[in-house]
Amino acid sequence: MEFIIKPFKSEDVEKVAELKEFFEEMWDEAALLSELSNAASIAVLAKNGQQVIGFCAFSAVKEEANLNMILVHPKYRKNGVGEIMLKEAVKKIKEKGATEAYLEVRVSNEAAINLYQKFRFEQVGLRKNFYKNPEDDALIMHCYL
Repeated sequence: MEFIIKPFKSEDVEKVAELKEFFEEMWDEAALLSELSNAASIAVLAKNGQQVIGFCAFSAVKEEANLNMILVHPKYRKNGVGEIMLKEAVKKIKEKGATEAYLEVRVSNEAAINLYQKFRFEQVGLRKNFYKNPEDDALIMHCYL
C-alpha cells in the first residue's frame, strides 16, 4: 500500500475531521483549526491518494513534548502508517528542541503500546479510569529523544 506523510495544513482540516467517523476522540474541525494556530503544535498526516488515513499531533514546549493524538483509519492499520507518522512527528519535535516526550495510552491498546516501545517509550505512571467509552486506565509513557 502506498501513502505519503505530510505536514498538517489548513486545507486538510475537513478530510482529517472525517476520521471522527471511526474515532470518537478525534477533534472536530474547530479544534483542528485551533491546533493549526497553536505555535506549540506539530502535526502530520498520512494520505492514500486524496484520502486522509492517519493523523498524529504533538505539542512541544521547550524540551518537553506530549503526544496529543495518533490514529490510523481502521482499513489501513498494520501497514506501517502509524510508525512512519510517529517517526516523522518525532523528527519534527526534535527539530523544535524537544529532548523528551510523554503520552497516555489505553492499557488495553497492545498494538499502540508495542509501537511506542519501538520508539523507546517506557511506562512511568498510570491514570486510573482516564478513558471513557469504554472505561479504561491509561499508561503514562515517557522517552528521551
